[in-house]
Amino acid sequence: MTEAVIAELGRVKSLRVLSRRSVMRYKSTVTPVPQIAKELGVGAVITGSVVRTGNQVHVTVALVQPSPERYLWSATYDRNVGDLLTLSSEVARTAVRNMATAVTPQEQEVLARARHVNADAQQAYLMGRYFWNKRTKGDNDRAIQEFKRAIAIDPQTALAYAGLADCFVIAWDNGYVAPEEAYREAKANATRALEIDEGIAEAHASLGAVYSFGLFWSPAEQEFRRALALNPGYATAYQWYALNLSTLGRHTEAVAEARRALELDPLSPLQNVFLGQRLYYAGDYPAAVVQLTRALDLDPNFSFGHDVLGRVYVEQREFAAAVREFERAFKLEPDNFRGELGYGYAVKGDKAAATRLLQEMLAASRVRYVEPKQIAYVYMGLGDRDRALEWLMKAYQASEGVVKDFAIDPRLSPVGGDPRFLALLRKGGLTFNPGRART
Repeated sequence: MTEAVIAELGRVKSLRVLSRRSVMRYKSTVTPVPQIAKELGVGAVITGSVVRTGNQVHVTVALVQPSPERYLWSATYDRNVGDLLTLSSEVARTAVRNMATAVTPQEQEVLARARHVNADAQQAYLMGRYFWNKRTKGDNDRAIQEFKRAIAIDPQTALAYAGLADCFVIAWDNGYVAPEEAYREAKANATRALEIDEGIAEAHASLGAVYSFGLFWSPAEQEFRRALALNPGYATAYQWYALNLSTLGRHTEAVAEARRALELDPLSPLQNVFLGQRLYYAGDYPAAVVQLTRALDLDPNFSFGHDVLGRVYVEQREFAAAVREFERAFKLEPDNFRGELGYGYAVKGDKAAATRLLQEMLAASRVRYVEPKQIAYVYMGLGDRDRALEWLMKAYQASEGVVKDFAIDPRLSPVGGDPRFLALLRKGGLTFNPGRART
């Protein structure tokens, strides 16, 4: 119910509606509404409860102004269990009517539209989103299972296809699945979601991510803009749009879009780290450190955050601090950050440790898929530019979309003017354009 109401309200452009990840920490809390509103930076809070008796549910909903605290609207609903999720549109419409905000005729039409919802399929879908947002390989695999379960329950659950597409985008980006399979699955599921319901913002964002990874920059931007027009409250669309922009060297725009994603999901470790990563690529290392430290305060065990912070410290030439962060990331997810750690050891001057990790990856690559770019990073740290370029080429041969990372990665500056490297980027319609370092 919470997810559904947020999704409905997020379609209203004049509202900033926070995501489920940021608000669910207050579930069953005794924290006063004014304090919640202050912590989240919002001007109103919707509260509610659901009590089930057999196949009947009693729902109470209230719209609360925090300062001075007063009810702007409240209502109760009695429904069958199967009607619970379809109630979200009615709740959203009534809540909007009681807010001092502008709603366009198109938004009113969207809010009034009846949507096909199967409660069991929706529950599986929401479980999938929960695991997908954790961003580890195990959780991504679990999310795939949940989205497939939702589709098995109801093959017309368009959002579940979008969720599956997103899982394969993440698998693609992190090397969990072979690139060809990840691209095929991501595109097929995003397309299927839009065949069922062309008006789903999540599916347009998914297709935009597919285009972006496929190096189709203009179609990607069109899909992201379409997603945000349909649902201005969808944080992931801003996030992936920011990724597309920074790849093209449009760093100022990318940081702005990442900030919008964070405004909608302020307590998400992922969105906090993502903004830190955009700042890193933009060359604003001091701001990146502040942002990433804030993210790791929210979740000290977020491996991605430690990895990006390590990279920032490298650019600031704080090599001991960088290695500490890489070691933390590697300890949390050894399958994903071996190359990052090897690079850290190399730039710190511990060539023996870097070479040991490099040999482990080279041996493993003979029997299973190992991301070639991870091997390239270690060679780069060791100063072996020719071998680094060789493995960058292999990374491109394995997945052309990898050049989106190369185009803005300051670690690759030693080969940034090499004709072989520049020719590789040109194949993806890109130039080498990392942000200029700021002090």
